[in-house]
Amino acid sequence: MIFFICSEITFSQSTDSIVYSNKSAFFKKLKSIKEYVYPIESRTQNIFINIPYGIYPEKVQTAIKAGEDIYVKFDNTGTLFKLIELNDSVAKFKRFDKTVNFNYCNGAVNFNAGNEIYNYGGYGFWKNNGLIRIFDPKSGEWSVIKTNIEVPQQLFETTNSWFDYKSKLLYTAYQVDVNAALKDNEVMYGKITPISYVFDLKKKDWNVLGKSTSKAIELLKAGRLSLSTNSGLMLLGYEQLYLFDFSNNEILHYDDNVFAQLYMRITDNNFVFHLGNKLYSVDKFTAAIDSVELDLQHFKKMGAKIYSPIKDYTWAFVLGGIALLYLSYLSIKTIIDRRIAKLKSTTPETKNFKFEFSDIEKSLIHMLLEKSKSNQTATINEINYVLGVKDKNIGLQKKVRSEVFNAVNEKFKLISDWDEPLVQSIRSENDKRYFEYMIRKDMIKEAERVMQD
Repeated sequence: MIFFICSEITFSQSTDSIVYSNKSAFFKKLKSIKEYVYPIESRTQNIFINIPYGIYPEKVQTAIKAGEDIYVKFDNTGTLFKLIELNDSVAKFKRFDKTVNFNYCNGAVNFNAGNEIYNYGGYGFWKNNGLIRIFDPKSGEWSVIKTNIEVPQQLFETTNSWFDYKSKLLYTAYQVDVNAALKDNEVMYGKITPISYVFDLKKKDWNVLGKSTSKAIELLKAGRLSLSTNSGLMLLGYEQLYLFDFSNNEILHYDDNVFAQLYMRITDNNFVFHLGNKLYSVDKFTAAIDSVELDLQHFKKMGAKIYSPIKDYTWAFVLGGIALLYLSYLSIKTIIDRRIAKLKSTTPETKNFKFEFSDIEKSLIHMLLEKSKSNQTATINEINYVLGVKDKNIGLQKKVRSEVFNAVNEKFKLISDWDEPLVQSIRSENDKRYFEYMIRKDMIKEAERVMQD
């Protein structure tokens, strides 16, 4: 029995499975908290409960305190274990659900209102969804809540959603559609609809808040870590801490880069949660609990909004806007084609030939420089956005990318001492069928010098 307890082995695989965890110190702390605690994500596998068989070892876990009860949920599944016994050395869990389906809600947002446990969005079967599910303790099954519309949420490293447990409102900063079964590359990697929504848990309806700001989308897409707090969604991005206060439609900034770096180090070997004025960290291996002061009042307004309210607009006007965008697309296409044709007709002969990069080429180089200096690569979608062809068909996108890359590389060779192309491509780590683009580290200084000159 001692061997089984120390090894955290499950004794059966049925819906009556009993599991022992040695993270009793953490669960005792969680049990003692009287305030609302947001679901705590482990971010890595086998943290709260270690089940060494089946699909369990590969799933991230979330600890949920709903009322007086504590649960552990396995990501991408409906599996839910309930704490039934707790002492100084061991925590005893029993499987509480009867679901058999999995791989339909990868990356979904877990939240709870009182004793009720909810699950929002996620990815599965080649596309994401905006479904809101509730767990029924009587049947042990998850049921979908019928809503007026479906609003899929972000599927990047961080979430763009936050639940206000006091008002029972679920916010999402913008909509993201992912469907890998479609030929459109933008939908494959996440097509953004820049509209902020709020879901009223009482009325079961989604409502439009306004148009998402470019600053909100930029920060949320670039974010590395997110954490729900009582005041909003805390985000780590660009080695800075931000707070998305959805209730007041404000983006706030924590002006302490040293603490942001500390937060990154804390999350390396710990899972964290925020309560009151403190950030609590729990060691993944020993379950030792530590805390550091993090008063959310220290976040200051930076003059940025999450969304801009839409007033006196109708869907008819939106349709008119779509028509206007299509005309803009035709105009931009004509301008780009003319510039490419002009670039083709102007071929420099020697390194002493005087010319400048076009505005589009400058934008491309600046973006790649910023990415490369941060040890990042630019995706095809980001390249298309800079070149102004993100809404064009795939054939035109490839044509414009190829011609602009060739022009940039040729000009760079002629005005620098490098014979290597400036823009270089590598296979995507996520999907080997696609390329990502970068500037080599040893070429960054030369590229910056050329752009300054």
